[in-house]
Amino acid sequence: QLDMICAVFRKLQIQNVPLMRALSLRSIEILASDRRGGARAASSVIATCSKLNVDPGEDLLERMVAGVLPTVSFGDIQRLALLMQALSKFDLEENQVFGDVLAKAQRMLGAAGAKSKARPWLVGVGQMLLPLVFDPHLHMEMKDKLLITALQKIRQFHLSLGDDYDGLNEQLVRQLQICELAMRIERPMAWIAAQEEGLGPWLNTIRQAKVEALDLAKATSEQHQQVAGILEYLRDHDLEVVIGPYITDIRVHRSRTLIEVDGPLHFINRDTQRYSATSRLKHRLLRKMGWRLVNLQWSDWPAMRHSRVGTVQALLHL
Repeated sequence: QLDMICAVFRKLQIQNVPLMRALSLRSIEILASDRRGGARAASSVIATCSKLNVDPGEDLLERMVAGVLPTVSFGDIQRLALLMQALSKFDLEENQVFGDVLAKAQRMLGAAGAKSKARPWLVGVGQMLLPLVFDPHLHMEMKDKLLITALQKIRQFHLSLGDDYDGLNEQLVRQLQICELAMRIERPMAWIAAQEEGLGPWLNTIRQAKVEALDLAKATSEQHQQVAGILEYLRDHDLEVVIGPYITDIRVHRSRTLIEVDGPLHFINRDTQRYSATSRLKHRLLRKMGWRLVNLQWSDWPAMRHSRVGTVQALLHL
């Protein structure tokens, strides 16, 4: 039943904090009486919280992860990646359980044999990449080591395909590109280690893969179109411009200015003061690449056209 409820939440993108808190508490109750069934239920709740950027609060996420972690089998790297993603997304890397997850991931990757050639296993390794670069300050030594090991495993699989990108998961290629950019501009020790391990040429090949060719197009929302309509009145612009591994919402012509239209799923608990980890990483990397980033939050977009013109003028200092 919890699986079904969580699937509906994810499908309909329901960001309801009290309901997710109730589901979290229920999964913890099940964990206390049925470790295996409870771990399955808690994993579903954790996945839903992570996908919808809903933080149940009250240390519930840590308790669910701590209950699930001992049940993760040595080959279930996708579930381990799920736990890592959730803790990292909700700024819980200082918690002891995050260190436990990293340690188990290192053991699992280090001992990987035939499983490392299976696609589901590879997808799990790819899902670990972004949590390893979300925060450039905590657990640096352990995360750098794990990052290099993960990249080595992915490269081994990729080379076995004869450099065929069709054999790689499209999302995995994008994760690799973001990871390569983060290492190159803000993780010098990991970047040096990657060069020493001979990963440099392969990472350069990944970086040059065309994002458009990987069918990563992003649907333009009604709000994006409204902002674009105002910009046609004020300045020339382009929609959905590819910059490095990212597709940005709007680029203003003859400038280094980007406009990102941030909907509810860009924030944790729909709180416009708490950007999601993926959004924070994107904003940070784009700024370090030299772009001026202008963020337009969904809650700040006026209903009337004349007010929208003033809002965009103020953001762009026109």
